[in-house]
Amino acid sequence: MTAPTAPASMDELRVRLERDVIALTASVNAPAGALGVTLGGHAIVAYHGQPRPSEHTAFEVGSITKTITTLLLAEMAARGEVHYDDPIGCYLPRHAVPADPLAARITLAQLATHTAGLPRLPPNMPLPPEDEIPAAIDAGFNPYATYLLDDLYHATAALTPQYPTGQRPAYSIFGIGLLGQLLGNAIGRDWNELAIGRICVPLNMSDTVTHHAPHCAVGHRHGHPVEPCTSAALAASGALRASSADLLAYLHALLHPDSTPLPGPLRQTQQPRAPIEGRESICLGWVHRRFRFGDILFHSGGTFGASAFVGFCPHADVGVFALANGIVTDNSTVSQTPYQLLKDIARQTTTI
Repeated sequence: MTAPTAPASMDELRVRLERDVIALTASVNAPAGALGVTLGGHAIVAYHGQPRPSEHTAFEVGSITKTITTLLLAEMAARGEVHYDDPIGCYLPRHAVPADPLAARITLAQLATHTAGLPRLPPNMPLPPEDEIPAAIDAGFNPYATYLLDDLYHATAALTPQYPTGQRPAYSIFGIGLLGQLLGNAIGRDWNELAIGRICVPLNMSDTVTHHAPHCAVGHRHGHPVEPCTSAALAASGALRASSADLLAYLHALLHPDSTPLPGPLRQTQQPRAPIEGRESICLGWVHRRFRFGDILFHSGGTFGASAFVGFCPHADVGVFALANGIVTDNSTVSQTPYQLLKDIARQTTTI
Protein backbone atom coordinates (compact mmCIF):
# COMPACT_ATOMS: atom_id res chain seq x y z
CA MET A 1 0.00 0.00 0.00
CA THR A 2 1.00 3.59 -0.55
CA ALA A 3 0.27 6.58 1.64
CA PRO A 4 -3.26 8.02 1.72
CA THR A 5 -4.22 10.34 -1.10
CA ALA A 6 -6.51 13.35 -1.00
CA PRO A 7 -10.27 12.70 -1.28
CA ALA A 8 -11.86 13.32 -4.68
CA SER A 9 -13.98 16.15 -3.31
CA MET A 10 -14.39 17.51 0.21
CA ASP A 11 -17.54 19.22 -1.03
CA GLU A 12 -18.97 15.84 -2.04
CA LEU A 13 -18.07 14.49 1.39
CA ARG A 14 -19.87 17.36 3.09
CA VAL A 15 -22.98 16.71 0.99
CA ARG A 16 -22.89 13.04 1.98
CA LEU A 17 -22.55 13.88 5.67
CA GLU A 18 -25.47 16.29 5.54
CA ARG A 19 -27.58 13.58 3.90
CA ASP A 20 -26.42 10.75 6.14
CA VAL A 21 -26.90 12.61 9.42
CA ILE A 22 -30.59 12.94 8.60
CA ALA A 23 -30.82 9.21 7.89
CA LEU A 24 -29.01 8.13 11.04
CA THR A 25 -31.08 10.34 13.35
CA ALA A 26 -34.24 9.03 11.71
CA SER A 27 -33.07 5.43 12.17
CA VAL A 28 -33.27 5.82 15.96
CA ASN A 29 -36.07 8.39 16.03
CA ALA A 30 -33.71 10.95 17.54
CA PRO A 31 -34.53 14.66 17.73
CA ALA A 32 -30.93 15.56 16.91
CA GLY A 33 -27.59 14.16 15.90
CA ALA A 34 -24.13 14.80 14.56
CA LEU A 35 -21.95 12.99 12.03
CA GLY A 36 -18.32 13.93 11.67
CA VAL A 37 -15.18 13.01 9.74
CA THR A 38 -11.54 13.87 10.29
CA LEU A 39 -9.42 13.21 7.22
CA GLY A 40 -5.80 14.14 6.79
CA GLY A 41 -6.08 16.74 9.52
CA HIS A 42 -9.26 18.32 8.11
CA ALA A 43 -12.59 17.95 9.90
CA ILE A 44 -16.16 18.15 8.62
CA VAL A 45 -19.20 17.80 10.89
CA ALA A 46 -22.86 17.80 9.90
CA TYR A 47 -25.56 18.55 12.49
CA HIS A 48 -29.29 17.92 12.30
CA GLY A 49 -32.38 18.36 14.41
CA GLN A 50 -34.07 20.52 16.99
CA PRO A 51 -32.66 21.89 19.11
CA ARG A 52 -29.72 21.90 16.72
CA PRO A 53 -26.60 20.59 18.45
CA SER A 54 -23.43 22.63 18.61
CA GLU A 55 -19.89 21.30 18.60
CA HIS A 56 -20.02 21.40 22.41
CA THR A 57 -23.35 19.57 22.90
CA ALA A 58 -22.52 16.38 24.77
CA PHE A 59 -24.37 13.14 24.05
CA GLU A 60 -24.41 9.93 26.07
CA VAL A 61 -21.93 7.65 24.31
CA GLY A 62 -22.59 4.44 26.22
CA SER A 63 -20.06 1.70 25.58
CA ILE A 64 -17.58 4.00 23.85
CA THR A 65 -16.75 4.74 27.49
CA LYS A 66 -15.07 1.33 27.51
CA THR A 67 -12.35 2.60 25.18
CA ILE A 68 -11.53 5.37 27.66
CA THR A 69 -11.37 2.85 30.52
CA THR A 70 -9.05 0.55 28.59
CA LEU A 71 -6.91 3.54 27.61
CA LEU A 72 -6.72 4.36 31.31
CA LEU A 73 -5.42 0.83 31.90
CA ALA A 74 -2.70 1.41 29.30
CA GLU A 75 -1.87 4.80 30.84
CA MET A 76 -1.56 3.34 34.34
CA ALA A 77 0.48 0.40 33.04
CA ALA A 78 2.87 2.86 31.39
CA ARG A 79 3.32 4.56 34.77
CA GLY A 80 3.96 1.21 36.45
CA GLU A 81 0.94 1.62 38.72
CA VAL A 82 -0.58 -1.63 37.44
CA HIS A 83 0.47 -4.43 35.09
CA TYR A 84 -1.64 -6.05 32.39
CA ASP A 85 -1.16 -9.51 33.87
CA ASP A 86 -2.05 -8.51 37.43
CA PRO A 87 -4.81 -10.79 38.79
CA ILE A 88 -7.99 -9.04 39.83
CA GLY A 89 -7.52 -10.13 43.44
CA CYS A 90 -4.61 -7.68 43.75
CA TYR A 91 -7.04 -4.78 43.70
CA LEU A 92 -10.07 -6.15 45.52
CA PRO A 93 -10.75 -5.92 49.25
CA ARG A 94 -10.28 -9.25 51.00
CA HIS A 95 -13.99 -9.98 51.27
CA ALA A 96 -14.46 -9.45 47.51
CA VAL A 97 -11.65 -11.71 46.24
CA PRO A 98 -13.14 -14.63 44.25
CA ALA A 99 -13.26 -17.90 46.15
CA ASP A 100 -12.91 -19.75 42.83
CA PRO A 101 -9.14 -20.03 42.13
CA LEU A 102 -9.73 -19.80 38.37
CA ALA A 103 -11.68 -16.58 38.79
CA ALA A 104 -9.04 -15.19 41.12
CA ARG A 105 -6.45 -15.57 38.33
CA ILE A 106 -8.39 -13.41 35.85
CA THR A 107 -6.12 -10.55 34.76
CA LEU A 108 -6.70 -6.88 34.04
CA ALA A 109 -5.83 -7.48 30.38
CA GLN A 110 -8.44 -10.22 30.15
CA LEU A 111 -11.07 -7.85 31.49
CA ALA A 112 -9.98 -5.22 28.95
CA THR A 113 -10.19 -7.66 26.01
CA HIS A 114 -13.42 -9.39 27.07
CA THR A 115 -11.51 -12.68 27.46
CA ALA A 116 -12.08 -13.08 31.21
CA GLY A 117 -14.98 -15.46 30.66
CA LEU A 118 -17.44 -13.18 32.42
CA PRO A 119 -21.13 -12.90 31.51
CA ARG A 120 -22.48 -9.76 29.87
CA LEU A 121 -23.99 -8.54 33.15
CA PRO A 122 -23.29 -9.45 36.80
CA PRO A 123 -25.29 -12.50 37.89
CA ASN A 124 -26.68 -10.61 40.89
CA MET A 125 -28.01 -7.63 38.92
CA PRO A 126 -31.78 -7.58 39.56
CA LEU A 127 -33.53 -7.93 36.22
CA PRO A 128 -37.09 -8.81 35.24
CA PRO A 129 -37.71 -11.85 33.03
CA GLU A 130 -35.94 -11.41 29.68
CA ASP A 131 -39.14 -10.97 27.69
CA GLU A 132 -40.23 -8.19 30.06
CA ILE A 133 -36.99 -6.16 29.99
CA PRO A 134 -37.83 -3.93 26.97
CA ALA A 135 -41.16 -2.90 28.48
CA ALA A 136 -39.53 -2.29 31.86
CA ILE A 137 -36.90 -0.05 30.27
CA ASP A 138 -39.60 1.81 28.34
CA ALA A 139 -41.26 2.43 31.73
CA GLY A 140 -38.05 3.91 33.15
CA PHE A 141 -36.32 0.88 34.66
CA ASN A 142 -32.54 1.36 34.88
CA PRO A 143 -30.68 -1.55 36.54
CA TYR A 144 -27.33 0.27 36.37
CA ALA A 145 -28.48 3.13 38.60
CA THR A 146 -29.10 0.90 41.61
CA TYR A 147 -26.23 -1.56 41.14
CA LEU A 148 -23.84 -0.39 43.85
CA LEU A 149 -20.27 -1.17 44.87
CA ASP A 150 -21.38 -3.65 47.53
CA ASP A 151 -23.33 -5.49 44.83
CA LEU A 152 -20.25 -5.59 42.61
CA TYR A 153 -18.12 -6.99 45.43
CA HIS A 154 -20.71 -9.65 46.20
CA ALA A 155 -20.53 -10.63 42.53
CA THR A 156 -16.72 -10.85 42.51
CA ALA A 157 -16.62 -12.89 45.71
CA ALA A 158 -18.93 -15.48 44.13
CA LEU A 159 -17.42 -15.19 40.66
CA THR A 160 -17.03 -18.26 38.49
CA PRO A 161 -16.12 -17.72 34.82
CA GLN A 162 -19.04 -18.47 32.51
CA TYR A 163 -16.71 -19.09 29.55
CA PRO A 164 -13.09 -20.33 29.27
CA THR A 165 -10.73 -17.56 30.35
CA GLY A 166 -8.08 -16.21 28.01
CA GLN A 167 -9.77 -17.53 24.88
CA ARG A 168 -12.39 -16.21 22.49
CA PRO A 169 -13.78 -12.81 23.56
CA ALA A 170 -17.27 -12.64 25.07
CA TYR A 171 -18.54 -9.07 25.42
CA SER A 172 -18.96 -8.12 29.07
CA ILE A 173 -20.31 -4.89 30.53
CA PHE A 174 -19.59 -6.50 33.89
CA GLY A 175 -15.93 -7.00 32.99
CA ILE A 176 -15.12 -3.42 31.94
CA GLY A 177 -17.15 -1.99 34.80
CA LEU A 178 -15.09 -4.12 37.18
CA LEU A 179 -11.88 -3.04 35.44
CA GLY A 180 -12.66 0.61 36.08
CA GLN A 181 -13.26 -0.04 39.76
CA LEU A 182 -10.01 -2.01 40.07
CA LEU A 183 -7.98 0.74 38.39
CA GLY A 184 -9.36 3.20 40.91
CA ASN A 185 -8.66 0.82 43.78
CA ALA A 186 -5.06 0.38 42.62
CA ILE A 187 -4.14 3.95 43.55
CA GLY A 188 -6.97 4.90 45.89
CA ARG A 189 -8.76 7.15 43.40
CA ASP A 190 -12.20 7.20 41.79
CA TRP A 191 -12.65 6.00 38.18
CA ASN A 192 -14.62 9.13 37.30
CA GLU A 193 -11.75 11.34 38.43
CA LEU A 194 -9.14 9.22 36.64
CA ALA A 195 -11.04 8.98 33.35
CA ILE A 196 -11.46 12.75 33.15
CA GLY A 197 -8.15 13.83 34.66
CA ARG A 198 -5.80 11.23 33.18
CA ILE A 199 -7.42 10.76 29.74
CA CYS A 200 -9.95 13.40 28.72
CA VAL A 201 -8.09 16.48 29.92
CA PRO A 202 -4.75 15.57 28.27
CA LEU A 203 -6.58 14.75 25.02
CA ASN A 204 -8.45 18.10 25.00
CA MET A 205 -11.85 16.47 25.54
CA SER A 206 -13.08 19.38 27.63
CA ASP A 207 -16.83 18.78 27.23
CA THR A 208 -16.71 15.15 28.40
CA VAL A 209 -18.48 14.44 31.69
CA THR A 210 -19.54 11.35 33.62
CA HIS A 211 -22.94 12.70 34.64
CA HIS A 212 -25.68 14.76 32.99
CA ALA A 213 -24.88 18.48 32.79
CA PRO A 214 -26.56 21.54 31.21
CA HIS A 215 -24.64 21.12 27.94
CA CYS A 216 -25.84 17.51 27.52
CA ALA A 217 -28.56 16.51 25.06
CA VAL A 218 -31.71 14.96 26.49
CA GLY A 219 -32.05 11.30 25.53
CA HIS A 220 -35.11 9.91 23.75
CA ARG A 221 -36.52 6.41 23.49
CA HIS A 222 -39.13 5.64 20.84
CA GLY A 223 -39.26 9.40 20.27
CA HIS A 224 -40.08 10.27 23.88
CA PRO A 225 -37.69 12.01 26.31
CA VAL A 226 -36.16 9.86 29.04
CA GLU A 227 -34.29 10.56 32.24
CA PRO A 228 -30.50 10.85 31.92
CA CYS A 229 -28.84 7.45 32.03
CA THR A 230 -27.06 6.99 35.36
CA SER A 231 -24.70 4.24 36.42
CA ALA A 232 -23.20 3.40 39.79
CA ALA A 233 -20.69 0.56 40.17
CA LEU A 234 -20.50 -0.16 36.42
CA ALA A 235 -19.92 3.47 35.36
CA ALA A 236 -16.63 2.57 33.64
CA SER A 237 -18.61 0.60 31.07
CA GLY A 238 -20.90 3.35 29.85
CA ALA A 239 -21.25 6.57 31.85
CA LEU A 240 -19.53 9.16 29.65
CA ARG A 241 -21.09 12.00 27.67
CA ALA A 242 -18.98 13.54 24.90
CA SER A 243 -19.39 16.29 22.28
CA SER A 244 -18.51 16.45 18.60
CA ALA A 245 -15.49 18.60 19.46
CA ASP A 246 -14.34 15.97 21.95
CA LEU A 247 -14.73 13.05 19.58
CA LEU A 248 -12.79 14.88 16.88
CA ALA A 249 -10.04 15.47 19.45
CA TYR A 250 -10.18 11.80 20.46
CA LEU A 251 -9.94 10.64 16.86
CA HIS A 252 -7.04 12.99 16.20
CA ALA A 253 -5.23 11.51 19.21
CA LEU A 254 -5.90 7.95 18.09
CA LEU A 255 -4.67 8.70 14.57
CA HIS A 256 -1.68 10.79 15.70
CA PRO A 257 -0.53 9.48 19.10
CA ASP A 258 2.77 11.36 18.93
CA SER A 259 0.90 14.67 18.96
CA THR A 260 -0.49 13.88 22.43
CA PRO A 261 0.86 13.41 25.98
CA LEU A 262 -0.18 9.72 25.78
CA PRO A 263 1.59 8.27 22.70
CA GLY A 264 2.50 4.89 24.19
CA PRO A 265 -0.87 4.13 25.80
CA LEU A 266 -2.76 5.18 22.66
CA ARG A 267 -0.68 2.78 20.57
CA GLN A 268 -1.13 0.00 23.11
CA THR A 269 -4.90 0.19 22.82
CA GLN A 270 -4.71 -0.36 19.05
CA GLN A 271 -2.77 -3.64 19.11
CA PRO A 272 -4.85 -6.77 18.30
CA ARG A 273 -4.72 -9.05 21.32
CA ALA A 274 -7.39 -11.74 20.93
CA PRO A 275 -8.87 -13.15 17.69
CA ILE A 276 -12.63 -13.19 17.36
CA GLU A 277 -13.12 -14.82 13.98
CA GLY A 278 -11.88 -14.37 10.44
CA ARG A 279 -10.26 -10.96 10.02
CA GLU A 280 -11.61 -9.63 13.32
CA SER A 281 -9.80 -9.27 16.65
CA ILE A 282 -10.21 -7.38 19.90
CA CYS A 283 -7.71 -4.80 21.11
CA LEU A 284 -7.83 -3.03 24.47
CA GLY A 285 -11.44 -2.01 24.06
CA TRP A 286 -11.51 -1.58 20.27
CA VAL A 287 -12.83 -4.06 17.71
CA HIS A 288 -10.18 -4.49 14.98
CA ARG A 289 -10.93 -5.55 11.38
CA ARG A 290 -8.40 -6.07 8.62
CA PHE A 291 -9.07 -4.89 5.06
CA ARG A 292 -6.88 -4.65 1.97
CA PHE A 293 -6.92 -0.87 2.25
CA GLY A 294 -5.94 -0.86 5.94
CA ASP A 295 -7.11 -1.83 9.40
CA ILE A 296 -10.30 -0.35 10.86
CA LEU A 297 -10.86 -0.01 14.61
CA PHE A 298 -14.26 0.91 15.99
CA HIS A 299 -16.73 0.78 18.85
CA SER A 300 -20.43 1.55 19.06
CA GLY A 301 -22.35 2.73 22.07
CA GLY A 302 -25.89 3.00 23.27
CA THR A 303 -27.80 3.96 26.40
CA PHE A 304 -31.52 3.93 27.12
CA GLY A 305 -31.82 7.20 25.21
CA ALA A 306 -28.83 7.71 22.93
CA SER A 307 -26.66 6.06 20.27
CA ALA A 308 -23.04 6.62 19.24
CA PHE A 309 -20.19 5.32 17.08
CA VAL A 310 -16.46 6.00 16.82
CA GLY A 311 -14.18 4.38 14.24
CA PHE A 312 -10.89 5.08 12.49
CA CYS A 313 -8.42 3.77 9.93
CA PRO A 314 -4.83 4.77 10.80
CA HIS A 315 -3.43 3.91 7.37
CA ALA A 316 -5.88 6.24 5.62
CA ASP A 317 -5.66 8.88 8.40
CA VAL A 318 -9.44 8.96 8.63
CA GLY A 319 -11.82 8.84 11.58
CA VAL A 320 -15.62 8.97 11.78
CA PHE A 321 -18.02 9.53 14.65
CA ALA A 322 -21.80 9.61 15.01
CA LEU A 323 -23.99 10.87 17.84
CA ALA A 324 -27.77 10.83 18.26
CA ASN A 325 -29.97 11.43 21.27
CA GLY A 326 -32.37 8.65 20.44
CA ILE A 327 -32.83 4.90 20.46
CA VAL A 328 -35.73 2.77 19.32
CA THR A 329 -35.09 -0.68 20.80
CA ASP A 330 -32.39 -2.35 22.85
CA ASN A 331 -30.78 -3.48 19.59
CA SER A 332 -31.09 -0.28 17.56
CA THR A 333 -27.88 1.40 16.49
CA VAL A 334 -26.51 4.22 14.40
CA SER A 335 -23.40 2.18 13.60
CA GLN A 336 -24.22 1.08 10.05
CA THR A 337 -24.18 4.55 8.48
CA PRO A 338 -20.88 5.83 9.96
CA TYR A 339 -19.16 2.45 9.62
CA GLN A 340 -19.95 2.32 5.90
CA LEU A 341 -18.86 5.94 5.57
CA LEU A 342 -15.54 5.09 7.23
CA LYS A 343 -14.95 2.12 4.93
CA ASP A 344 -15.79 4.11 1.83
CA ILE A 345 -13.51 7.02 2.67
CA ALA A 346 -10.64 4.74 3.69
CA ARG A 347 -10.96 2.75 0.47
CA GLN A 348 -11.19 5.86 -1.71
CA THR A 349 -8.26 7.65 -0.11
CA THR A 350 -5.86 4.69 -0.18
CA THR A 351 -4.24 3.32 -3.31
CA ILE A 352 -4.02 -0.46 -3.37
